[in-house]
Amino acid sequence: MSLDDFRDAANESAFDDDADEGLFDDFDDAEFIDDLEDEPLPPKPKGNFLGMTAMQRFVIAVLLLMTSCVMTTFCLIVTGRIIP
Repeated sequence: MSLDDFRDAANESAFDDDADEGLFDDFDDAEFIDDLEDEPLPPKPKGNFLGMTAMQRFVIAVLLLMTSCVMTTFCLIVTGRIIP
């Protein structure tokens, strides 16, 4: 396929605005908007992640931080990088 074939294909009526006429004749904007307004919104989540409150999530985060600090210190002592 040559470049001339691509140019000819681009100039065909596939991209003309006239080809889209009548495409949305059956579409009623007001009816569509009314249908959208009638649908109930889904309930908002309460903000509980994994069923925990904010304070419970904070305690879990602090415990994980302390655990990682203790495990890191333990690994440094075992490998001899620091002396107790």
